[in-house]
Amino acid sequence: SFVDPKVEGPFPTPDTQAVFAYIQERIKEREPTIGYYKRRYNALTITCQLPPNILSAIFVQVKEAKYSRYPITIDRLKYMSISHVCFHWRQVLLSTLGLSSNVQVKNSFVDPKAEGPFPTPETRSSAFAYIQERIREHEATANYYKRHSNALTITCQLPPEILSAIFLEVQHHEDPYPGRIDWIERISHVCSHWRQVALSTASLWSNIPVMRTPWATEMISRSGDRPLKIHYAGSLYSDKSLWPSKCYAVLDELLRCHLSRIKSFTLASDWRYYRSYPYENDTSQKRFITLLAFLTHAPVLEELRVHTLWGNCVEIIQYTVNLPQLRHLELAGCAVTWTDSSFVNLRSLKIFHLPEKTSPTIPQLLHLLQRTPLLEDFSISSIKRSWENRLTGFQRESVSLPYLTDLTIGANVSDCIGLLDPLHCSVESCELTLYPANASAGRKDDIKELAQIIESKCQGPVQKIVFCWDVTRFISGDSRSLSCTLDVKFISEGRKDRAVFWQSLNLDQLLVLEVWEGYGLVEQWSIFGSLPNLEIITVVVNEELLFEALVGETINTPSPPFPALKRLTVAREGEGPWKDTVEQMVSCLKLRHSMGLALECLYLKHYFEHDGDDASVAAIRRLREYVKDVITV
Repeated sequence: SFVDPKVEGPFPTPDTQAVFAYIQERIKEREPTIGYYKRRYNALTITCQLPPNILSAIFVQVKEAKYSRYPITIDRLKYMSISHVCFHWRQVLLSTLGLSSNVQVKNSFVDPKAEGPFPTPETRSSAFAYIQERIREHEATANYYKRHSNALTITCQLPPEILSAIFLEVQHHEDPYPGRIDWIERISHVCSHWRQVALSTASLWSNIPVMRTPWATEMISRSGDRPLKIHYAGSLYSDKSLWPSKCYAVLDELLRCHLSRIKSFTLASDWRYYRSYPYENDTSQKRFITLLAFLTHAPVLEELRVHTLWGNCVEIIQYTVNLPQLRHLELAGCAVTWTDSSFVNLRSLKIFHLPEKTSPTIPQLLHLLQRTPLLEDFSISSIKRSWENRLTGFQRESVSLPYLTDLTIGANVSDCIGLLDPLHCSVESCELTLYPANASAGRKDDIKELAQIIESKCQGPVQKIVFCWDVTRFISGDSRSLSCTLDVKFISEGRKDRAVFWQSLNLDQLLVLEVWEGYGLVEQWSIFGSLPNLEIITVVVNEELLFEALVGETINTPSPPFPALKRLTVAREGEGPWKDTVEQMVSCLKLRHSMGLALECLYLKHYFEHDGDDASVAAIRRLREYVKDVITV
């Protein structure tokens, strides 16, 4: 209803700043008036009519109960919720705490109709209504100017298509866990233009976490006719007083009314609820099966994740055989009929946490993989122990998976060999978790054989190794765009297995070594110290062991160790004295400099608490005598 011709566009480029300044001036004019009416409105409430001494006594009690651990200052006042109620409360609170405020309110604008006193309830009610009407009028005018101010910013001048793409990226990165919808405030509560673009982007609302039942229904209505991605992680109790029962009602309605639009469906049980309410397990299990039965008729379902706690209770295969369009299947705790399973069009198959009696043998897994020729990603963490797993090479059935790029296996060494050896593939990413195997005379030979098989499956030579919390990652390919990743996690009683494994690999092309945990690496430095092309090393803990290795104190090699080393990153964990470590570092770098093996760059992370103090400056100056570039973070 209010229009200012001076702020209506379009504006030529030179005039934009002048219009922007004019709008800001109009907003500043309105804000004191709005603040005046709000203060008058608050003054009519009962809480603001309490005598200051009573309010002060209440504030003292609140302070003693909630904020007694630290002294209250002007800076800390923002943590006290009672200081944000109204201006009158804040002034009384400051007086009570003996603090002074720099905020001085000058009423340049006074409306006699809003000034008191109002002797009767009728006059008070009329004043309330009058003041509220003035607040609405002035806020509407201020919002009008604010919208035009926002319209002049670059972000609001982006085309809606670009804003929509940005919003989808924000949702993707701000939503790491099913059920999180923090991105809604980050996007739709910025300005009215952003909100309109967000509301008109139907795909932004198609990723629905049912754990937030009030939002689930609203997001469905905003998603238009876009394919839906449904997530639910929790339980399915029948007790109507518990929120999981409400979630089941929403899921049931979703599957009945929008089954034709569901593209992705995640149904996961949460062990925390079953510990608290074990008597509800049977009901939840039946409800899981009821919901899965709907999916047998889902025409566009491409992605299905089912995580249960009941082991062999859910025969998931009977709900997927009629889904030829299914591309991604992830099962945890679900029984699969291995001999009858057929996933012809699957691109990704992940199966975890199966009980022993329902886990597959290696021949059963190979038989399953034969019927998934388009598979790109395969993960299995449960393999049944069986004599069939020990079949010799000519007895194993060969399986060709030309599109396989990611492979994850959790098993002992011999089972990994039994599954990997018959596969004809060239993986870009392979993750192995090696469990303790029974002691046998052929254990070392098995580890060597596994290393040789892995090397034959990787694309290119090993160029990067990362040790991280007992995980070893091998990456082969170009060092600038590393194309193959291999994680090997040894869960075993000794470190000799790892040494045998590393020595069995061809590491001549290794370029990068990152050590994020130092336990057990002292004995292995000789493996890496003799490598001819190792250029980059990063060490996070036990860096003293590396300095000893760099000068050959713990390595017996015919030539100086680490001959190609150019960049070294050393990071410290926790706090403590650093001077002794720096002294050892200086001695190490001085000796390597004298041997013609000077570093090009040294990164020091978390070494100096205060980079500008005299001790830190002196230490960095000494390091720069032997290193071309020293960077501290």
